[in-house]
Amino acid sequence: MVATEGQLNPKEAAALFSRLPKDGFLNMAGTKTVLDMRNELASAPLKGPVLDVYVDLSFYREAAPR
Repeated sequence: MVATEGQLNPKEAAALFSRLPKDGFLNMAGTKTVLDMRNELASAPLKGPVLDVYVDLSFYREAAPR
């Protein structure tokens, strides 16, 4: 599906998947950097500068192995 929808060959699709975190967790430091850059360079985000307002980890916690 990724290869088809992304118009990738199987090798490119595999390379894309290899870059994903093995535990499926979002890179929070990278996400915070993006929000900080938006705060600095663009209009203020609608929900403010705090990352927790944008990221709902309840889905991850529910799906993560215990």
